[in-house]
Amino acid sequence: TTTFDFIVRTNTAPVFNPTPIPDQMFNIDQTVAFSVPVTDADGDTTTTTAVDPPAFMSFTAPAFINGSALVVANAGEHTIAMKVCDVWGLCTEQSFLLTIN
Repeated sequence: TTTFDFIVRTNTAPVFNPTPIPDQMFNIDQTVAFSVPVTDADGDTTTTTAVDPPAFMSFTAPAFINGSALVVANAGEHTIAMKVCDVWGLCTEQSFLLTIN
């Protein structure tokens, strides 16, 4: 006979902080740097990804950066989808608008 403890744990999905993710606006000739922070109420490790961001942007969680000044070709509205997942597979998805004037 073997005995063991069986622990049931509740888990909540991580969230973007703030929610919703605020839209961002920049002008041509600016460099871009902003963060998309996340929180996990359970303290789980999370993975954040940007789904199909504009080619001129780089994302390394939690920050978007554009190392050089924006140019006219970057102008317009760009919808960026974000996804954050915890180690247990619970995910949250949101989008925000990046406007380049």
